[in-house]
Amino acid sequence: MEKQEILIVEYKSLRDEIKTNSQMTGQVFTFAITVSAALLGYGLDKGYWGIFLSPFVVLIPSLYFISSQLESTTRIAAYIQNYIESKIDELNWETDFLTLRKNKLLPSKRKYTLSIAGLYGGIGFVSILLSWLFLRCYSVKNVAIISVVSIIIIIFMANGILTLRSAFKTDFCIKYDESWKKLIAKKK
Repeated sequence: MEKQEILIVEYKSLRDEIKTNSQMTGQVFTFAITVSAALLGYGLDKGYWGIFLSPFVVLIPSLYFISSQLESTTRIAAYIQNYIESKIDELNWETDFLTLRKNKLLPSKRKYTLSIAGLYGGIGFVSILLSWLFLRCYSVKNVAIISVVSIIIIIFMANGILTLRSAFKTDFCIKYDESWKKLIAKKK
C-alpha cells in the first residue's frame, strides 16, 4: 500500500472516531436530560426534597463525559490537520475550519454549546431551587446538609460547564494545533 493510501485509511478511521464521539455525546446528552426530567417529575409527585438532588448523579458525570468527548474530537482534528491534510491537498476540512475560526468568520455564539451549558445549568438551578422549596418544612439540620451539598454541587457543575465551554473556544483549538506543529518540527 502506498503512503497516500495509508493516510487516507487513517483519515477515514479518525473521521469515523469523530463521528462516533459526536453520536455518543448526543446520546449521553439525551439520556441525562431525560433522566433528570423524570427524576424532577418524580420528586414533584412525591414531594420529598432529597429527590430533587438526584439529577446531579446523572448531570455531573455526563457533563464531564461530554467535555472529554469534545476535547478528544479537538485532538483528533488537530492531528488530522497536521499529519494528514498537510500531505494530501484534497483533504482540507479541518484545516479550512480552523482557518475560519482563526479569522473569526464563524458565528461568535455556539448555539449548541450554549444550549448544553444552559440546559445543564437550568436543570441544576431548578433542582436546587426545588429541593430548597420542599425543604422549608424540615429541621435546621437538613438545611445545613442541603447548604453544603448545594455548594459542592454548584462547584462541580460550574467547573463542568466551564470545561465544556472551553472546548469550543478558538484558542483551545489553536493551542492543540500549535502543539502538533511543534511536535512535527521536533521530529524533522
